[in-house]
Amino acid sequence: MTDKHNIDLGEIPYSEYDNGYLFSGIEIADVEVIEESEFIDEFAFDELITGISFKDLKTVKDFGLKRVCFNCVNLMEVKFPELLSVGKSGFERSFTRCGKLVSVTFPKLKELDEYAFSKSFCFCHNLKEVHFPSLEKIKRGAFSGAFCYCPNLELVTFPKLKEQLPFAFSMSFLKSPKVRKTQ
Repeated sequence: MTDKHNIDLGEIPYSEYDNGYLFSGIEIADVEVIEESEFIDEFAFDELITGISFKDLKTVKDFGLKRVCFNCVNLMEVKFPELLSVGKSGFERSFTRCGKLVSVTFPKLKELDEYAFSKSFCFCHNLKEVHFPSLEKIKRGAFSGAFCYCPNLELVTFPKLKEQLPFAFSMSFLKSPKVRKTQ
């Protein structure tokens, strides 16, 4: 049985966690972030975390979750059930080196700004699937280097993608991206 902790970041003044490492060294199995936060500093979580859910998050601002779970080697589950859009570099390197991460789904995500997922899943050696079932629009470099060194990645889906700008997937090292079409 794992412990689940609810964290309301609205109760923590920004100045108390603006240097990163907010929950570093704390044994937390699963985290559910229950307040929408415009910004969570880099390296907020470390290798002790195994699961995280951003329950109420609808928008990631520019650089908002950059490196938030960087090197969380035990992270196996990530949930963004309400996320609709990601700003410029919003998830840059957010899940880099999360070696136990196997699958990620962004069920309601519709729009990505430039470099939104830049290098976000690098070195996720066990990552097999990433799903974007509602994604319609991606800007330049949105997935630049996003999937580098993911040797087990088999499937990345964008069934509703309508618009993508050049270089959206530059340096992503996708062997053969598969896009499932839905009716």
